[in-house]
Amino acid sequence: LDYRALLRARLGEEAPDRLARDAAYFLTDEIRAAAVDWRFDAALAARVRARTLLVCGAESSRTTPMFAEAVALLAEWMPGARSVELPGVGHGMPLQDPVAVARLVADFVRA
Repeated sequence: LDYRALLRARLGEEAPDRLARDAAYFLTDEIRAAAVDWRFDAALAARVRARTLLVCGAESSRTTPMFAEAVALLAEWMPGARSVELPGVGHGMPLQDPVAVARLVADFVRA
């Protein structure tokens, strides 16, 4: 997937440059808090009582297996969660098919 072309098409010509500039904070501060400092395990997942929607782009299994693996693990830990594989998209699903993502979320919220 040419993510630069996708960013330009959805967010404007300058989007890749803005992302590169703004990613410094995310890749240093935010990712540390979300992926290193914060722990989410089976015991914590079992405490989740809210309706939960787990979504993985079908192409993620092929291009970035860790996303599909993470969704599968969460589905195992949270058997009451609804797990959906969205066809034709990968990790960039909100940019790749925003209508399908919006419809999926709206349908889940309405149900």
